[in-house]
Amino acid sequence: MIFYRAAIILHPGCKFEYFEDKWSKYDHKNWIKRCKEDFRKLYDEYTLQFATKEYLDTTEESDEPSANPYLEFNKLSAEHRAKKRRRISHYSPDTEFDRYTKYFNHRDEKIKDPLEWWRRHESDFPILARIAFDILSIPGMSAEVERVFSQAKKLITDERNSLLPATVQACECQKHWMMNGTV
Repeated sequence: MIFYRAAIILHPGCKFEYFEDKWSKYDHKNWIKRCKEDFRKLYDEYTLQFATKEYLDTTEESDEPSANPYLEFNKLSAEHRAKKRRRISHYSPDTEFDRYTKYFNHRDEKIKDPLEWWRRHESDFPILARIAFDILSIPGMSAEVERVFSQAKKLITDERNSLLPATVQACECQKHWMMNGTV
């Protein structure tokens, strides 16, 4: 459920205002609060993953123990430095999350392709852009997946119940390509 709400929040023309507009009419303030908390948790998870990975990738110092134990004693681990950096950015009043929720451009209300907007603003909101690319790339419906799943039951019969998953996947993929003229 969070992904549906996150997709709306990540649309620059909607954000949290969509929920405040639609849900406050029905006095669902607790839903709005929960929505904000859930999205903030998702953002914090990505921040934790993103900040640690990016910080560890950009540090020039190695966490390998050196030959001199006295030099190692004063050196902070990369993980600790990343945590400290996240703590500072998390409590700073102007975090990426806060800047996005406060950012307003009247043209954003008419955006038809939010992924294009995120491509243009990826450098302004790098963590939120990663969330947007992950969530907005999910197809809006699962009908194709359901059809493929239903077709697979014709392949896996009582006589063929020992087919490996990779074999079933290859057969279904090839069947789909043949039906669409890809192969």
